[in-house]
Amino acid sequence: MPYPAVFIATIGTFAEFMVRKYAQEYEVFTREWEQQKVKEKEEREERKRRLCFPGKYDGQLFRTMWRETKHQKKALILMTVGNSILFGMMFLLFALKEQFQEGYGITDALPTQGLNGILMNAVIVVVVLYLFFEGLALYNFARNQRARQSVLWILGARELIQVKIQVVEYGLLIVSSLGVGCLLGTVGYGVSANILSKVLNNKIPPVAPVNIYLLTIGIYLLISCVTAFVVNDSFKRGFYRSEKKRKSRLLIKRKYEAGIILIACLILAYSLYKYSKRINAESIYMVLFGFCGGIVLLILADGLIRSRRYRVSSDNFLQVMGKIPIQSGLLRSVSLRSVLFLFHVIFLGILSVTMAGNLSAQKAETLYPYDYVCMAYEEDQSLFDELAEKYDIDMKAYPMTRVTTVQGDATDWVDVANNYYMKVIWPQGQHVGIAESTYRALCREQGIIPKELKFHDDEIYIVYQQDVSVKAHPLDWYMDRKTPQLRIGQPLRAYSFTQRDELYPPLTVLGEERKILTGSFHEGMQENLVVFSDRYFESLKTKEGPTILYTLTINDRDTVKEVGKQLDKFAERHEEDSSWSRAIQPYYSKQVKINDLTMERVFQEIAVLMEMFLIVFCVCLVQIMKVEFEKKESEKRYQLLSYIGIYRKDYKTMIKREIRQAFGQPLLWAYIVAVVIAGLTCYLREIRGSQLGRFVFCLAGIWGLYFLMQAVLLKVAEKRSLKIQ
Repeated sequence: MPYPAVFIATIGTFAEFMVRKYAQEYEVFTREWEQQKVKEKEEREERKRRLCFPGKYDGQLFRTMWRETKHQKKALILMTVGNSILFGMMFLLFALKEQFQEGYGITDALPTQGLNGILMNAVIVVVVLYLFFEGLALYNFARNQRARQSVLWILGARELIQVKIQVVEYGLLIVSSLGVGCLLGTVGYGVSANILSKVLNNKIPPVAPVNIYLLTIGIYLLISCVTAFVVNDSFKRGFYRSEKKRKSRLLIKRKYEAGIILIACLILAYSLYKYSKRINAESIYMVLFGFCGGIVLLILADGLIRSRRYRVSSDNFLQVMGKIPIQSGLLRSVSLRSVLFLFHVIFLGILSVTMAGNLSAQKAETLYPYDYVCMAYEEDQSLFDELAEKYDIDMKAYPMTRVTTVQGDATDWVDVANNYYMKVIWPQGQHVGIAESTYRALCREQGIIPKELKFHDDEIYIVYQQDVSVKAHPLDWYMDRKTPQLRIGQPLRAYSFTQRDELYPPLTVLGEERKILTGSFHEGMQENLVVFSDRYFESLKTKEGPTILYTLTINDRDTVKEVGKQLDKFAERHEEDSSWSRAIQPYYSKQVKINDLTMERVFQEIAVLMEMFLIVFCVCLVQIMKVEFEKKESEKRYQLLSYIGIYRKDYKTMIKREIRQAFGQPLLWAYIVAVVIAGLTCYLREIRGSQLGRFVFCLAGIWGLYFLMQAVLLKVAEKRSLKIQ
């Protein structure tokens, strides 16, 4: 018999055996499965019967629980205030964004651009800070109820009644905070609307729409309920876990301490190098995971070295007593300093830089040198000739070409995980390509000395049209490459990713600068100027998209709106140019862009002020919790010292030194990191001359005010620690 036939016969015999075996044991499997189901059902019924409480709880129990809950006034006030602040801030952000959007020039911007981007970033920061605050406050509230949980457990209270009591407590807290938050948000919005109506010369309704209330209430209830459930469940698991479990002690060998320091230095050096590159766009992740991660490792190494040194050396009694907190709570001390350091860096290195950039930025009028800037075609020349004859217009025309990059905005890990790069990437960057002679002519129009450029054929020079308040970023975001990949012509709707390098060939960057020549239309994300050599520009054969760049300055201000109506017809004719992105327009109006930029700056400043307030609030909470959590330990230590006759003055000195080490050192580290970040920001954004002076002045003012607030909080913490004794 041939070999394949033997193989097939063997497989057939084995399959027949398995089928018969399954048929024989099917009834056995079914019977055992049914028996198991009956057994599980009986166990559930038995547990339900065993835990069932046929009687009725006395009303005195609930009255006692209610009085015990009201007794924790500080914890209740803390949580109510925190929830109210969250709701009020979120409501104010959504309401202002809704009102600003009505007069905003871009109706369907991407979630990361314009008012949408400011709102999204602010909401993320507010929610993250709220989760930290609310988690800590709820944990403190549950921790204070440990005695009540023990009593209920000893008395045999059913788990269901305990859950009901907690649900009622948390529910009342959330609902009461909702009312206070609605009041805060409504009053805050009314005051803001009144002030902004005068600042922006635009009537803003004093009452927010109903849909804003519903949206904010929904988000608030979701976040509050989930946070309460997670924190309560985590605390319950820790409560029922055996308290006799031996606490593990952190012991790290000396050679590993050197390794931690080396790793921290490498992380800091790498982060410093990466952050100094424009291609990383001043990444906040580089600040949080790079700079902050390296400093946290240094804080850990410092704590380990000091703890080891204190164990082997001691000079006098006061020094020994001052070492007790460091030796007995190393992880707690390191965690506290790390959290405070992180909050300080966010305030000093991120929010302060953003606010200083906004305050020191040029006036919006100076960012738009022309009344209208148009991207036209050759067939539109007659229209612009008629405008020049009919109106008193100073009109200039320059040859241009549309330049498209592979990727016009940053991506996150979700896009990468979804094979983002294996398909057509949106949005694609759309910029203006001009010749070197055009670049020099535009510079002369603005009274600016152009740079001396020595081109090769495949080189480009980039002019980023943005102000000092905008983060430095690359022209092309595609895979963080150093050489941008450009296409001469309009964006492509479909192509194979395998042909991307052919359709978007990489070009070498000769140089780059930040300068306003035609206008800052999209915060430097789109419509930047890409300069080619004259010879290379003349050799371009692609004629896709607009080919003439018109700049219009209207001398008769009474005819500005009439010219705008004529250009609206021009925009309708070339509506297809906006089909890839509604942000890209055939023409841009100076007045519209000034209004958009003014609203963006005001909204950004309001959002940053809210985030700053939350940071200060969280720092206060951490310092208060540190003193409260260590209250019993401090009392025992003070009793011991008083029994052996320590002077009150010496004890005060020891407490002040401990508080300053816990709160002062993270602030010092944060200022050092913030100075580095601010210096790199000035370098990347090319902040020079008078702009640099204004930026430094605003930044120093914010940092000085924050230092004064921290000094006051430090004194309050010292007095509170001494008062406990």
